[in-house]
Amino acid sequence: MKWLAAIICGLLILAGCDKGLVPDPHVGLTAQAAYDTCRKPAEYHSVSPFSFPISAKVMRHSKCLGIDDMLMVVWFGERSEKNMLAAKLLVMMYTDSYNDNHPDEHLSATHLKTDELKVDEEKTYVMFNQLSLEKLKK
Repeated sequence: MKWLAAIICGLLILAGCDKGLVPDPHVGLTAQAAYDTCRKPAEYHSVSPFSFPISAKVMRHSKCLGIDDMLMVVWFGERSEKNMLAAKLLVMMYTDSYNDNHPDEHLSATHLKTDELKVDEEKTYVMFNQLSLEKLKK
């Protein structure tokens, strides 16, 4: 009976091992790398905490860190659910505003990752989004 229990335990251990680990396709996409290399955004918008749940910076970069068209949302503080949702809302508001002003195009955003950076002991978070622009047929 002990050998049966040992076999079952062995099978459970093997079943729990994840042999198919997928490497992070955006391993080089970090807040530190963005801070070091993405210095001149094509667009820059500052969001006041008096008019929005978080104080944030929204920046659009062209060809930065291997991404052709990227929208970054940067905020200070914590990575709470409220702050993550607020950052996602800023991305949605950005694409909606673009689409409202460009009826012959459709801009969409894909969340790539969110990363943390410490600047002077203050945590800063960067949400990276890849933008895709599609021309609409008339």
